[in-house]
Amino acid sequence: MRHHIAVMLGIVTIQACARDKPPAGSRSVSQSVSAARSLRERADSELIAHLQHLSPPLTRDTIHLYSAEGDSADAMHGKAISSDDRRFFRAFYEDVPSGDDIFAIGYTTIAPGFTAYVLRVPSKYSSSAVALFVRNEKKNYWLPPATVADAFGDEGWSFSQDAWLVDHDRDGDRDLIQRRIDDDNGRQVGDTLQWTFWQEAFDHFGWVAKLKDARSRQVFVNRRR
Repeated sequence: MRHHIAVMLGIVTIQACARDKPPAGSRSVSQSVSAARSLRERADSELIAHLQHLSPPLTRDTIHLYSAEGDSADAMHGKAISSDDRRFFRAFYEDVPSGDDIFAIGYTTIAPGFTAYVLRVPSKYSSSAVALFVRNEKKNYWLPPATVADAFGDEGWSFSQDAWLVDHDRDGDRDLIQRRIDDDNGRQVGDTLQWTFWQEAFDHFGWVAKLKDARSRQVFVNRRR
């Protein structure tokens, strides 16, 4: 169903852009654009309904996101989305073999009018990463996806990155806290903690700052699960 909608959407959009003055008896450009918008919104509505059916709302004040690929009992493992819904997301992971590689974890409100869908998605070797797909509900469009957590290794080196969605600056919007730990042959060689706050005026997570305050760092350094 979504495949047919996507094809129709592409045809309508191309037709709308290809002519400045439609011939007599044909649809006007504005009508074609309106039809394309209607098809896009219909496709998005179906996708959103499916994601919300598969995964729960995430409502805690502090939402901890981390890689849980190997633990099917963990909530961060998620549930595999359908092949039809996967077509929407595959465009972001074209170099990864097809299969049950995208999983719905949950969804939450980032700011008024912005919903983040949390998915486990392909990374370097497997579906170990956690990404946010944020939708602007007011203007009906998706923001570029943001990979916020992951964990993998290679030849003695490994890293893990956790993330937290929390209103750190108490402005009513969820910000992004990330902690990354790098390990080289059993020796920790890196440990960073940073805060990226939500910029509602620009529809995305914006400025990045390292958390240096000892009290703030302790909250997230100790909170591993």
